[in-house]
Amino acid sequence: MSKKIHTFQSSDKVEFDKQVNQFLELGCDLMDGGYEVINSDDCVVYSQVIVFKNCEVEFYENGQLTFVKNYNEDGKQDGFTLWFENGQKCYDG
Repeated sequence: MSKKIHTFQSSDKVEFDKQVNQFLELGCDLMDGGYEVINSDDCVVYSQVIVFKNCEVEFYENGQLTFVKNYNEDGKQDGFTLWFENGQKCYDG
């Protein structure tokens, strides 16, 4: 299964940390050197590159996760998580 990469950015540090922790709980990895703090005109933007391994991922247009399908080392599906567009978890199994 190939790796998929997603960059998450937010000017809200609390929301940023919440999203990054959600990805980590899903078994994602953070790319080495992928963290960045961007300062522009008194606006701080936190940025993190997330690496999804052995999974299939889809996002809503607003950047919220739609679903994550996890696969084991043999390539067989080993879990599925689905979210509503507002970020609330819908299903985990």
